[in-house]
Amino acid sequence: MFCEIKSGETATANEWFRRCEHERWPYIVVTHRRKYAAVNWDHVSLPKEADAKLDGCEVALEEVYDRHAGKKSKGIFSAKVGRFDNMLPEEARAAAREIYGILTAALSRIA
Repeated sequence: MFCEIKSGETATANEWFRRCEHERWPYIVVTHRRKYAAVNWDHVSLPKEADAKLDGCEVALEEVYDRHAGKKSKGIFSAKVGRFDNMLPEEARAAAREIYGILTAALSRIA
């Protein structure tokens, strides 16, 4: 699960955050600009016990970045928070789906 917004749609992003918090989903947003898109994620919507469960996801996230990044893409991330920037929209969507899968698999280990 992720939300797609246009740059500047703060109200939609805030609404998505509240839903993620309620559902206990990782907060993942694809933000579209003119030509490129960014994928952002954050664990802030999750309960505290999720922190330790996300440790160790960095390698899988780096693999996602490597698969979907273009020449102009940039990635700054950890398992708990991150951003892939300057991606083609279809690659950003694909990356967001994979990020969701990685994080939710890790979170399913919460007892």
